[in-house]
Amino acid sequence: METNLKWRPLGSDAWQAWSREGMVVPEEQAVFCQTADGYRSVWHGQTPQDDDYAYKYSGALGTYCAKHRPQVVYCAEARKTFWVYGGTSGDDHARDMSIATGRHMAQRKFFGPGQLLPSIVCVDHDTKQISAPVVLFDKWCGDPHDNPVLTVDADGFIFVFVPSHGPWTTPSFILRSRQPYDHTAFDVIETTLFAYPQPWPIKGTGLVLLHTQYDEARRWLCVASSTDGMTWAEPRRLAHIERGQYMVSTGDGEHLYGAFNMHPLAVWASGDCRQPGPGFLHFADTDGNVHNLPHELTEQRPWYPLAGFR
Repeated sequence: METNLKWRPLGSDAWQAWSREGMVVPEEQAVFCQTADGYRSVWHGQTPQDDDYAYKYSGALGTYCAKHRPQVVYCAEARKTFWVYGGTSGDDHARDMSIATGRHMAQRKFFGPGQLLPSIVCVDHDTKQISAPVVLFDKWCGDPHDNPVLTVDADGFIFVFVPSHGPWTTPSFILRSRQPYDHTAFDVIETTLFAYPQPWPIKGTGLVLLHTQYDEARRWLCVASSTDGMTWAEPRRLAHIERGQYMVSTGDGEHLYGAFNMHPLAVWASGDCRQPGPGFLHFADTDGNVHNLPHELTEQRPWYPLAGFR
């Protein structure tokens, strides 16, 4: 069984395809690292329903979703809190496009500017002030599954991870602040594809990125690591149960812990959206090697030891 899943870098052909849609690389966008004139959340309607509710879910989804974490990081050394969210422009047409994205995403009918602007904010606990949002770039879509997350490394550099709902949407990016504890200027260090990012710092190791990658309709839980945040190892597949799962995680600086559900094949086929109880992952900071990956399980157990991150 293949146990490594390569990054999916976007070459010139992919960028040419997106440039035909009008998207340019973040560094060349007029909004790149520009200060916004107010707080505005992306507005979105996901999967239209033929009932009184109109959509599967909808509304102001700037901090969507539960599988995107962390979105807020407090840095005790600098007495600052950094927060990222999915912003938007003040353009009514862009908002209407974003609401319609849930219906027409696959056809790229509603890709365009101004809908989703990944943004970052700083709270200074000494001055008791909050900054105006800094727009990182224009994601060129209106899908809140592409909302950003962040982490801060041991040297104070801020890393922002902007994902993609899937291979049908615009690219994923990793950005790094140019100065420690400074949210006003960034460089793009990686362009690829990943979903549901959860980056965590590990003492003495660097950064670990838990995330999802899609293999057609199958969801793979994956992990990638970096000693400096600039160069990333190829992602490793962690787990896949039947049709895949979603994960939430947390870290204490030395260990990572995660829990995930699963999408059963039989339940998926029947159209029943109910899911069974969660399984759990335990990430141990040990000298051991990764064993028996990826996990493709037919039963649920209370604990699954996965990896030692060194």
